[in-house]
Amino acid sequence: MARRLALAPALSIFDAFLPVRAAWWALFGLPLLAVLHWAVGFLAAFPVTLAIGPFGLGIIATTLVVRLVLLPLTAYQVRASLRARRQAAAIQARLGPAVARLRRRYRGRPLEFQQALLELKRREGVDPLAGAGDALRAGLLPWLVQLPVLIALYQVILTFAHSGHDLHFLWVVNLALPDPVLLPVLAGTATFLLTRLTNASRPPALEKDEQAAATSRTLAIVSPVSLVVFAHFAPAALALYWLTRSLVGAAQQWAVNRLVLSRAAATG
Repeated sequence: MARRLALAPALSIFDAFLPVRAAWWALFGLPLLAVLHWAVGFLAAFPVTLAIGPFGLGIIATTLVVRLVLLPLTAYQVRASLRARRQAAAIQARLGPAVARLRRRYRGRPLEFQQALLELKRREGVDPLAGAGDALRAGLLPWLVQLPVLIALYQVILTFAHSGHDLHFLWVVNLALPDPVLLPVLAGTATFLLTRLTNASRPPALEKDEQAAATSRTLAIVSPVSLVVFAHFAPAALALYWLTRSLVGAAQQWAVNRLVLSRAAATG
């Protein structure tokens, strides 16, 4: 009896989130589930796509549709990144020579260099967090906006994978079961490529922080490897989704880096 009473508050707190979850599923999950059902049914009508695997192709098609719908967020992200790069370039041009002199003066004394750098920024009226707002808008805010959509798509694919349909795709016999090697490795490789392209789009820092650079390089390797390990045990449908999403994101980021950011840097 006491155990039941102890569980009652936890259950009531969990129940308080049920309306939010129901609204989220009605707003994002059901439309995505309808799109995936329609795509699988449409693709099953053709012998070629039926042989390849309608569910796998439906995952790819639905992921592409979601990325297309989220294109306005991508455009917003590019504009914010451009503002951050312009602000960083202006600070670099203004304080670059002075920072180089400080670096020579405090060589081998990183703590004193950082203190002198902060003092230089204070004297020149440069906010130590300059550019952080645009960087935040370019990275975190679009990610938070699209997170409910991506979680819904993740849940939709997982739900469909356990629906009992024919779930073969290319060499994978059943997308509801793990693919032990190839799909996880492909998904991890695509994630590594996306991470490299994303890091290349970040605005240049005023000072070289070797520790931060080493951390960034480590994360660029750890994240894909972690995904490979997780995808080894997850349903192959999710690995295919991660692969498609990372490849499309990498293609978008390459186009932004090549056609937008590089031209903006060249024109000043």
